[in-house]
Amino acid sequence: MTSVYLLLLLIPVFAAIYIFWDYRRRTAQRDANTAERLQDVIGVAAQAPRFGQGLAANSSAGSAEAKDTGAIVSYVRRDRLLSAPQTLLYYLLKNELPDHLVFAQMTLASVLETAPGVADHARAEMARRLRDHKVDFVISDKRMHPVTVLKLNTPAEGARNELSSTQRWLSEAGVRYVEIDARALPRKEAIRSLALGEAGHAQKPEASTQIAG
Repeated sequence: MTSVYLLLLLIPVFAAIYIFWDYRRRTAQRDANTAERLQDVIGVAAQAPRFGQGLAANSSAGSAEAKDTGAIVSYVRRDRLLSAPQTLLYYLLKNELPDHLVFAQMTLASVLETAPGVADHARAEMARRLRDHKVDFVISDKRMHPVTVLKLNTPAEGARNELSSTQRWLSEAGVRYVEIDARALPRKEAIRSLALGEAGHAQKPEASTQIAG
């Protein structure tokens, strides 16, 4: 009878020992699997520098080959920001309008915006039209209020429909619009009245810039 009680008492002990042994066995197996995966990762990492060096060598060789073969590039720097007629007119404007600011190669989106009364569904399209229309020069006062938009016409351009649209939109907004023939730029004494209209007949302020020689 005593041995039966003793056996009953030992069963939980054996069960605990088995659970602990099984836990250690599973932990050891998991650690072994982890170590194996780690070895695989280390092996791949050890090969990576050699692979990277190969790519670098190939890249350098490819660059040298591209230079030798004159491969096509996507972009190159423009030779000039403005054409020769644009440059001359820019300096004329800067010299004869020292009390104003002159900005080159602007879009109408920099000068105009849709009116508050425009329907919401039409705003996006109207704003796109403004972004698509580029003008040569915008003249503003010192407070950055747009005063005049100038378009320099070249023989290659000819008359285009968007010019009348540009003129109409600017007229509605109260902004002066002037077209100038690139083949017959105005004389410097006529620049102020041409750019500012009646306001330009006032005495010219002291010039702060000079035309570059």
